[in-house]
Amino acid sequence: QGIDTVVQDLESDTHGGAQRHRKAEFGRKVALALDAAHNNKLFQDLVLVAPAPALGDIRGAMSPALREAVVLEITGEWTGLSDAQVLGHLKHHLMPLATA
Repeated sequence: QGIDTVVQDLESDTHGGAQRHRKAEFGRKVALALDAAHNNKLFQDLVLVAPAPALGDIRGAMSPALREAVVLEITGEWTGLSDAQVLGHLKHHLMPLATA
């Protein structure tokens, strides 16, 4: 493996590390915003939908009170879905909670 390949690998790792840091920071900001909204009584129950790494970032930055408000976590990437598809998925996941 030549020096050029090693340098490219290091640059790739650094770029990936920076991107991961930005995503983790975004998760922290989401948790802070949700915490503020919960403290202002804008919601009682919370359903989180996000890819697994994002859920982990958000969960890690949540206050204990906000954690208690989480009634369901759904791991998934829904950004490309239409509103109707999102509603369909939510109904599918929330139906068991309604009957419990």
